[in-house]
Amino acid sequence: MSAVAGMTAALGWIALLAAALNLWIFSQRRADRGHLWLAVASLGIALYALPTALLYASRSSGRAIVLHRAQLGALAVLGIGFVRFSEELLRTRLRWVERIAIATIAGATLVSFAPGLVFTGRACVRPLLGLRYVDAEATGLGALVIGVFLGLSGRLFVAHLRPDGDGDAPLRHAPGATLLWFACSLGDLASGLRWVELPSLLPLGYLGFVIAFTAARLRRFVTAMTAAEARAALLERLAAQRAQMLRAKQLQLAHGERLAAAGTLAAGLAHEINNPVAFVLANLNHLQALRKEEDSADEIEEVLLETQEGVARLRGIVDELMRLARTGERGNEPADLARVVESVLPMVRHEAGGRVRIETALAATPPVLGDPRLLGQVVLNLLQNAIHALAAADQEGTVRVALAPVAAGVELSIRDDGPGIPADVLPRIFEPFFTTKTAGQGTGLGLAVTREIVSRHGGSIDVETGSAGTRFRVTLPAAPS
Repeated sequence: MSAVAGMTAALGWIALLAAALNLWIFSQRRADRGHLWLAVASLGIALYALPTALLYASRSSGRAIVLHRAQLGALAVLGIGFVRFSEELLRTRLRWVERIAIATIAGATLVSFAPGLVFTGRACVRPLLGLRYVDAEATGLGALVIGVFLGLSGRLFVAHLRPDGDGDAPLRHAPGATLLWFACSLGDLASGLRWVELPSLLPLGYLGFVIAFTAARLRRFVTAMTAAEARAALLERLAAQRAQMLRAKQLQLAHGERLAAAGTLAAGLAHEINNPVAFVLANLNHLQALRKEEDSADEIEEVLLETQEGVARLRGIVDELMRLARTGERGNEPADLARVVESVLPMVRHEAGGRVRIETALAATPPVLGDPRLLGQVVLNLLQNAIHALAAADQEGTVRVALAPVAAGVELSIRDDGPGIPADVLPRIFEPFFTTKTAGQGTGLGLAVTREIVSRHGGSIDVETGSAGTRFRVTLPAAPS
């Protein structure tokens, strides 16, 4: 194979690589159909270049005619690719160019099988840069086909010089490719008129356009990706800020729920406070009477101890109320869940009254990492739910609180033997502001806040319900040793 044929074949292989690249880009980004039509145009260039390379080794007019027919088919593929790509790029309809080009090429291909219409049948020897090859002499109709194709190609390039949908002319960004195409077209025209001895430069001219537009679209794609990454980083920062704001709102929500629970418990705890206050007052009156008696030192000591126990009980109740109402960020310390449960029990025993018994089975468990105040809120909410479920059913019952070590850490179980949760209510129990209580008796935040607190402590909560009662299970990870 001569050097000219080898260079032309190389252009064909480069065009095939360009077709594969554009097709791959289209497969990754289907919205950009421009790469699909650039792949089709590149395939047309390859299909034209390879027969042209073989033509330069032709030794008979019959072989040359077969190769020219292959070139005509390649021009049809090339025309379709460039017309459709131009439509995508310019956002306009150019199908009339495609129809004229394809009709002309198809008609020429068909009539080329009739002797004397497109090719005279006579062999002509063409010189080419010191070489000679046998070509088929074309008639006026054959020259007209090439002229029509070049004219329609020129019409496409004129369209590319006009502003597109964005007010920009596409070919202004590819001046080198434009000059290359015009130079190659003039070279082919001069070679066809036998003014100069040049190989067909059409593959080179069109390949320059394919490479230029592929590079431009890749550059635009990379720019868009860079902008998308910048926007994604901005969105990530905004999302982090919004998440921080939501965490602050959730803490406020949990604090509000604690205040609501404290208000609900205040009336019931009044009785718990009144009992030790009355006990302390009675002891003080008794001490006043004992002071006047002789040999009452031992009894006075005993009464003083009882009085101290009563005051300590008052202090414990007040401390629990203060702990429940206290705000602040979530702590991060090892917490004994058994002590958390025991600190909450005095606050709900009066609310349970005589109709609901509270039983405990608090096994030894490892500490959990978290905020004892928020964990106490979890226990309080679940105990109140169980007590209210029995009260709403107007039945006596038992609420069982159990702690046990499990593989995942510590499991807290609170179970009642009430009527259970209705099937239509169960999917919504953790929704904020959803409640089955009458207006003024519930906020609908208790279980929503409970699940949020458990989730923030790295745990999980699930519920089992049926006609025999309801059990909430909270699993929390153990604190690192």
